[in-house]
Amino acid sequence: MCFQFVGRRGIPVNYGATPETAQTFDSSRPSWTQPSYCATEVLPVCLVVSFSCRLARRERVGHHSNFLRDGLKVTTAWRLGLITYLLCIAVVGFWPVPVDQPVQGTLRSLLRYLYSYGWPTWISYALLEAAANVAMFVPFGVITAKALPDRPGWSLSFLGLLTSVCMEAGQLFFLSARFPSLLDVAANSLGFVVGLALVRVRVVKTFSACRS
Repeated sequence: MCFQFVGRRGIPVNYGATPETAQTFDSSRPSWTQPSYCATEVLPVCLVVSFSCRLARRERVGHHSNFLRDGLKVTTAWRLGLITYLLCIAVVGFWPVPVDQPVQGTLRSLLRYLYSYGWPTWISYALLEAAANVAMFVPFGVITAKALPDRPGWSLSFLGLLTSVCMEAGQLFFLSARFPSLLDVAANSLGFVVGLALVRVRVVKTFSACRS
């Protein structure tokens, strides 16, 4: 089965298709009114927001915020690290051209080579790009959780979402060579929540063990 994805310019986006049958869609920006766009872009954002809210409820930060603050030992270094990482994200997000442009051709050639040896065709360039967007925000979530341990989980999740939305909005309005996508917002937000959970869930478990 071949799943059609309305994605970015010049990216083969027929999941499940063979490299020979994969299509490259029109170079125009994706339409917000297309059902396939809503399914593949809006739905993941909704799922990430829902997951973030669920995480915030499970950790019940309000009942042990002092423990989180003491257990994580807030230091100026973590907050300086947060500012530094935000600057790095800003550089990547507002770079005039896609940051993967220098290696894009090499990666596509490598994927075609792997496909010829039976590599699963669902592992596409678009999937690798989404994975990179997730990975980029995992350290951001970890550093934020360390720098702001007394903040509720839902507010930190909103910070990650807002950061990604600002990046995509800047690309939409100011960078003609960049291609904003709600799927990027979902991937970034997911990475942030994963990083946040790695720190906070561990601390909450420690707190529960101390109380028992």
